[in-house]
Amino acid sequence: MADVTYMITVDEAHVDAVDAIAKLVSDHGLTVNRVVKGAGAIQATGSDTDRGKLESIEGVMEVRPEGVIRHPPMNPKIPQ
Repeated sequence: MADVTYMITVDEAHVDAVDAIAKLVSDHGLTVNRVVKGAGAIQATGSDTDRGKLESIEGVMEVRPEGVIRHPPMNPKIPQ
């Protein structure tokens, strides 16, 4: 099982409860990295099998794994 960082979006009806939802995320065994209260967003790290647990939490609108952006190595022949 690989570690995955998830971006969790809370629906508008539950934005005021984002801290309580972050606690539930933590109670499900994930590490909460960041909570953005005004945006209703939670960043958490857990197993690649945790997505279903997160989607079952009341108030969670969307769960998506964070992507990794990789830039090619610098090359003087290619403008950056």
